[in-house]
Amino acid sequence: MTVPVAIWWIKRDARLADNPALRAAISSGMPVLPVFCVEPSILTANDSSVMHWQAQRQAIWHLRQRLKKLNADLFIGH
Repeated sequence: MTVPVAIWWIKRDARLADNPALRAAISSGMPVLPVFCVEPSILTANDSSVMHWQAQRQAIWHLRQRLKKLNADLFIGH
């Protein structure tokens, strides 16, 4: 059986509070699947640095910890 879900694609905004994309996913009434994709093109961009990747990784780690407290998790793809 297929269950429809709303995908919350986390690109730059990993906030749980006051997040328009998350709010839209929740308001759909469907289960929400949080998804973060590591994008090699962003990691290798001229204006990107190790500091950018570390900050993003830390934000995603903190988001995952908050989601686990809500009995949820985050799908991470590459």
